[in-house]
Amino acid sequence: MRYVRDFFKVIEKIESLKSVSNNIDYRIYCSNPFFRIYLFDEDFIFQAYQNDKHGHETPMYHYISTARSLYHLGREVFNYHWNRGFKFDDVSIRYYGSPFIYYLANMYGLLDESDDVDTLLKEILSFVKRKEEEVNSLEKNGLLTETDD
Repeated sequence: MRYVRDFFKVIEKIESLKSVSNNIDYRIYCSNPFFRIYLFDEDFIFQAYQNDKHGHETPMYHYISTARSLYHLGREVFNYHWNRGFKFDDVSIRYYGSPFIYYLANMYGLLDESDDVDTLLKEILSFVKRKEEEVNSLEKNGLLTETDD
C-alpha cells in the first residue's frame, strides 16, 4: 500500500511542477518491486528495492548528464524497459530464470528451503495478485490514507 501511495504522490508532485512550467519532460518506469527509475531532461535516478526496506529507506543513485556519466547508460536502460515493459505473469518471470524467482520469493518472504522453482513462482503470482486486490479494494473504498503503511 505504501508503494502505491508513494508512487501516486510522486506523479502528483511532478504533474504540479509541469503545470507551472510546460517544458519539464519526464517519464517514470516502475517495476514493482524490483526498481524504480526516474528520467528527467538531464537527470537519471535509480532506486533498487531491498527486502527489508521501503520507500525513502532504500538507496537512490542520482546521475547528471555529463560526458562520462552513467546517465547515458541509465537512459539506455530506461528506454529499454520503457519500450519493453515488464508484466507480472508466468512467462515474464520465467524469462529471467530461477535466480530471479528465488530473489522475488525471498523479497516477499515466501522462500522455504523445500520449495521448488515452480511452487515458488505460483506463490509469487498469488502473493502479487492478493496484494493488488487489497490495494484496489482499499483505494476503491476510500480507505487508503496518507498514513497507511
